[in-house]
Amino acid sequence: MEVNITHALLVILSLTLLVTVTFKTLRLPVILGYIVVGVLVGPNGAALLHNTENIKLLSEFGIVFLMFTVGLKFSLRSLWHMKSSVFIVGGMQVLLTTAITTIIGVYVGMPVEMSIIIGGIAAMSSTAIVLKQLSDQGEMESAHGHNAVGVLLFQDLAVIPFIVLVGSMAQTTGSSAWGVIGFEFLYGVLALLVILIIGRWVLQPLFHVIASTKMSELLTLAVLLIVISSAIFTERFGLSYAFGAFMAGMMLSETAYRHQVQVEIRPFKDVLLGLFFITVGMLLDLSTWPDTWQWIALLLVSILIGKGLLVAIVSRCIKFDLYSSVRSAVVLSQGSEFGFAILTLALGYKIIPEGYGQVIMSALLLSMAIGPLLVKNNDKITKFLLYPWAKKLKKSYSVGSKLVDKAPVEVVICGYGRFGQQIGGMLHEESIPFLAIDNNPRHIRSKGSIRGEVIYGDATHPELIRVFCDIDTKVVVVCLDNLSDTVQSVSHIRKLSCTVPIMARCRANNDIEDLLAAGANIVVPETLDSSFMMMYHIFSLVNVDDPDLEKALTDMKNTHDNLLNKFFGFV
Repeated sequence: MEVNITHALLVILSLTLLVTVTFKTLRLPVILGYIVVGVLVGPNGAALLHNTENIKLLSEFGIVFLMFTVGLKFSLRSLWHMKSSVFIVGGMQVLLTTAITTIIGVYVGMPVEMSIIIGGIAAMSSTAIVLKQLSDQGEMESAHGHNAVGVLLFQDLAVIPFIVLVGSMAQTTGSSAWGVIGFEFLYGVLALLVILIIGRWVLQPLFHVIASTKMSELLTLAVLLIVISSAIFTERFGLSYAFGAFMAGMMLSETAYRHQVQVEIRPFKDVLLGLFFITVGMLLDLSTWPDTWQWIALLLVSILIGKGLLVAIVSRCIKFDLYSSVRSAVVLSQGSEFGFAILTLALGYKIIPEGYGQVIMSALLLSMAIGPLLVKNNDKITKFLLYPWAKKLKKSYSVGSKLVDKAPVEVVICGYGRFGQQIGGMLHEESIPFLAIDNNPRHIRSKGSIRGEVIYGDATHPELIRVFCDIDTKVVVVCLDNLSDTVQSVSHIRKLSCTVPIMARCRANNDIEDLLAAGANIVVPETLDSSFMMMYHIFSLVNVDDPDLEKALTDMKNTHDNLLNKFFGFV
């Protein structure tokens, strides 16, 4: 019986909830749970679902949204700094993997065309697995994280000529194939130039107008429109959906809106990416394993070890230390969703026979099933592999994963209006780096500080708070416009961090207790300083003696001194 999309989603969501909770309890990567769900419900497993085309089409956008969020973390400047990883490590890895696979394939009697395509399939690593797992582990900013991202970017670019080559092999001669690739390259360059122009002159003013409306749903709609439009645009010019989304993310990476955009897009990314891994599991055909398990095992080991060695060797030959090189190799050793794209096309054009295709598909799926475990434990695996050199590499273990030294953010300011800007100005004068968050575009444009970064965002949003609570801050200052927002922000910050000191501004004395109950360490009424200054002048004008004046002001501050003593450690 034909299964409609509603029934399919109901079955998938029910099993996904059960399996992912189980995997989370067992401290296993959730990605592996998604693949298990796919095996259970797919046509080659329990056959609960037969028609999966609609789900596959929907799940492809999981990669699109993932690449967009990755692009938000990498500006054009940072991409240029990664040029060694992108063009040298990534380029040499793809070239050498393809060349070695082709030589072996020809040696065992395969046609050259089929050997080249299999080499391209083996050269790819899973963007979805690597980036999601590294992001969850907080390793995106590490040396091996940047190296892995650079290699993945080149692989995503390399998918295009391989896909064009497959189609050309089926329809044209070899010389014509390379001509088609050349035209596709020119189309790709043109598409990138258009995206760069739009990003530079359109996106920033557009988001400024949208942010001025203070309608969060409008921002979400704009982000969805930009991601999907850029993906479709680059696909029409011969590039991949994912690469277009990545470029759109990079266009927003240097704006003050990137953090809030990342928060808005995350629910769509997580759900669709989960669906993608489920569809990967659906492809697994266990019935072919009894007859082909030896070949599957041989190809699996070749992909994991062979590609890993190439990544480690090339990385070591340029600027990376041995420790970071091996960690990069472990992270990038699995197969890829883009490998499936090339394989599916090659099977359709009969360039690769069906029997070979099932072996390759099984090896790729198994490597992707192992992939999350390899990425999660890449540090432990690397230390085990490098154990004989442990003493020499002891320093690398402690500093090898750090790519660059960034100035720590010592103060986070939630709300950058008049009060927040005064605090930011004083921090700037004392050369104290800070991060300010505000949802008013005018406040962002008037930041005027080289020591502080002012970003657009809703400081009451838990996901956005999670972004800056990961920073090793010394104090968080909450000075939002109304009490309810201030209480909500303080409460979320306290839930995410039990130790960070929180200072809050309130408008009236009777608001102090609410903010203290929410988790603030210090609450300062907005009128406190001005009342002190006013009383000083009043007492002076009515001829109050200095000793009495000092005593009167001291009495006024007694209600706040205990909080100051607790926070600053005064005696």
